[in-house]
Amino acid sequence: MNTEYNYLYTPDIYGDQPCSYAHATKQQIVDVIGKGGCGPGKLGDIFVPDRFMGLCMRESCAIHDWMYAFGKTSEDKKYSDSIFYNNMLTTIKKNPSKFQLINWIRKQMAHKFYLAVKYGGRRSFWKGKDNGPSTTQS
Repeated sequence: MNTEYNYLYTPDIYGDQPCSYAHATKQQIVDVIGKGGCGPGKLGDIFVPDRFMGLCMRESCAIHDWMYAFGKTSEDKKYSDSIFYNNMLTTIKKNPSKFQLINWIRKQMAHKFYLAVKYGGRRSFWKGKDNGPSTTQS
């Protein structure tokens, strides 16, 4: 069970996941999402930081990737994107900088990451799924 980031939200019932991310073993997580951090994988990981002004966001990204792996519908995608954004904001709130400008920049980065997955994550969400998206799904 993952306890280091126990303040982050992971749904118990979601898609066809065998267990919630919070109850998955490290090996189950690696088997499902690999060892990568934030970003779409491969070359894209070079351009997408895992840290916002020094604050690590890898766990929020891992939960999001886990949810993408088990999501089945466009509603699941929207829900996982929302959880991702809320988890990033929670991480920022639980680990504040003494400098308000840094906190503000981190929140702006979280919003940019949210918009990136909301509008650009469609291919990653539907990858490998038999029931691919229709033209009306986001």
